[in-house]
Amino acid sequence: MERFARFLAALWEDLLAFLVPLPPGCPLCGAASPTRSPCAKCLDRLAEYRSRPRCLRCGRWWSGNAGNAGGLCSDCRREAPAFLAARSLGSYEGILRRAVHRLKYGRKMFLGELLGRLLAEVVREDAALCRAEVVVPVPLYVTRRRTRGFNQAEVLARALAGASGLPVYCDALLKIRRTAPQTGLSRPLRRENLRGAFVVRDPAVLRGRRVLLVDDVLTTGATATECSRELLSAGAGGVVVVTVAAADVTK
Repeated sequence: MERFARFLAALWEDLLAFLVPLPPGCPLCGAASPTRSPCAKCLDRLAEYRSRPRCLRCGRWWSGNAGNAGGLCSDCRREAPAFLAARSLGSYEGILRRAVHRLKYGRKMFLGELLGRLLAEVVREDAALCRAEVVVPVPLYVTRRRTRGFNQAEVLARALAGASGLPVYCDALLKIRRTAPQTGLSRPLRRENLRGAFVVRDPAVLRGRRVLLVDDVLTTGATATECSRELLSAGAGGVVVVTVAAADVTK
């Protein structure tokens, strides 16, 4: 009964969005604007991140005055991730944190389209990511997707692929078992929680090709690494990752 009520609520919201178009304004901060494009202040904020130091491998941003020895964070120095590189629009805070939450929990699909197009720019500008050949979203377990009604990573991946001209395979990677929430788990427990949770459905479309893995947030990189291992085991020629936001690191 509760699931049916959520379905009706989501259907009503979609109907309202169709009948009553959103007014003009910045989609990230809501500031008044004659268009529905990001305002100058938000674009400046995103541009600031590009000048901030980050780990060259996992792409997480250095917090405050944290060191940057060798260009790699301590996690990546201790154990290299399975992916070649990960990048994001910015840190998981402020406008990006709100945008992810509004997409993920508020069903604001227009944000998925906008963020996906912005991610396409990140891919074009990065030497490692721009050589990707196919796009694959991080999957949700079937019951989670059914409850939410969509997979936010798939929304982002489709928009990114449309803007970049790359093929997208939304069912190439599947999540085959339910896992506990990652929030609050240590890095080793996150890896253990995800072990064996993903499987490649159709290795043929990925074999020998560099995969661009898409998700909303990269926190420790455990999910991206587990997905990457499975993609590489299935024959992918390499995996790079792009997310809307990434956590900060301090060492």
